[in-house]
Amino acid sequence: MGAVTSIIEMAMGFGHHLMSSLFFGLLPIVVIGLSIGWLAIRLAAGNAGIVDRRAITAFAVVGATAGLMIGSSRSPIIHVALPALLTLVTTFLAYLYAKEKPSKEAQDKGEELLRSFKDKDGPDVTKAKQEALNDILGRVQFIPAGILALTLASGGGAFFGSSMRAVAEENDRNYQEWLLAYEKVELPLNADLLRKKAGLPLKGAEADGKPETDTAEKAQ
Repeated sequence: MGAVTSIIEMAMGFGHHLMSSLFFGLLPIVVIGLSIGWLAIRLAAGNAGIVDRRAITAFAVVGATAGLMIGSSRSPIIHVALPALLTLVTTFLAYLYAKEKPSKEAQDKGEELLRSFKDKDGPDVTKAKQEALNDILGRVQFIPAGILALTLASGGGAFFGSSMRAVAEENDRNYQEWLLAYEKVELPLNADLLRKKAGLPLKGAEADGKPETDTAEKAQ
């Protein structure tokens, strides 16, 4: 019977931790990452193809994950390492964009090619074909939107994580206050009441070496 009870308690504990990790770990990352990714695409990469859209969304999810870890963690190394990593990634993306950005002439040729496809196919140009062409012609055009998504998502994740950490710290302070009151007030008082009911001298009177009858009368 005891083994069954232990298994049930372990299963309940596992379920509690699983739900906590889903609602306070995975769900915020998904919501923030997808929302910021969609916003960055709308603002800075409206003509991006499907591959670039996925890349921008991936940057947003990475930023949300790092921001949530930075905001919720109490470890100093996390507060130093992850911001440095985000800065490194952002700097690399900016360098890559500046290096690989097509010239104005190449952009004009790409737009001309896209117009020729539209003129040839007319209204039959499919969305998939247009997105594929956008991916081919504008491979690095998603990088500014990716930087925007990474920055905004990391900020949103850090804000949510800091609110989680504030709640956890408040709960810890409340527990420490309760534990101090329990150890210094409730526990000695309960011990004195039990000793009184048993007819034993109170702890303070016993330490002073006073007779049991005197301490009992004072307790009454």
